[in-house]
Amino acid sequence: MPPELVYEDEEMLALYSPGASDYTLVTFGGLATRPEPGRFWAQPAVERLELDALGFVAKRENWYPTASMRRAALALAGIGRGRRLGYGHGMGAFAALKHGRRLGLQRALAVSPPASIDPGATPWDRRFRGHFSAALHPDMWLHRRDLAEWSAAICDPWGPAEAGHGPLLAAAGARLVAAPFLQGQSIFLLGQPQVLRQALELVWARDAAGLRGLLRGRRSRSARWHQTLAAVARRHRHEAWAAALEARAAALEGKNRRLVKSLAPKEA
Repeated sequence: MPPELVYEDEEMLALYSPGASDYTLVTFGGLATRPEPGRFWAQPAVERLELDALGFVAKRENWYPTASMRRAALALAGIGRGRRLGYGHGMGAFAALKHGRRLGLQRALAVSPPASIDPGATPWDRRFRGHFSAALHPDMWLHRRDLAEWSAAICDPWGPAEAGHGPLLAAAGARLVAAPFLQGQSIFLLGQPQVLRQALELVWARDAAGLRGLLRGRRSRSARWHQTLAAVARRHRHEAWAAALEARAAALEGKNRRLVKSLAPKEA
């Protein structure tokens, strides 16, 4: 059954996809996600895992304005299961935290969330200044009253932008889960549906240490992480270390290509 459009206003829409899980995964599309008929962020994994899901999709880089989310929360109160877990990346991660309590979320998994994009609140982070609108976000700050009962925020403690957001996220009540040297690319560690299932189970269990361990194991097998770390090493003129990391990344890429080829359907 294709997802059903259950809410729409001038800023965003929401789609509902019934599933077999005993909770509803509430997903929030990020900066690059735009409305497509019957599509929402993380839908492929949702379908593979047969999750009950409610997917929010913003119509532009509006960072899910509170006025729209307030209306959506009222309209969607009876949609899905009573247990709800929010999931988002970047702009969507901010929404999963900011609107957690408003949407009745008990848990949230936020990947690379900023604490705010208000230039007055986060002056060191210039990435999203052009998106900020005081009219849409009169209070673009995370308060403890905003967050779900328990929220995990995956962030890079060494990233030039993300590092400054970590203490602010923690002050608002989020549990920080470090993903070092990924610089906004932590979402790729959760790319496989079965890995996402494990992560969601750990979030339900309020197990930040378990989630940290899961990500650590994924990093050790990630060509992308080794490439990023090699670039950091090269910037600091650690040439031997950089070369070793690049060799490991190449080996992992080759292994992944062989795995994909082995899983491809054989010709008759």
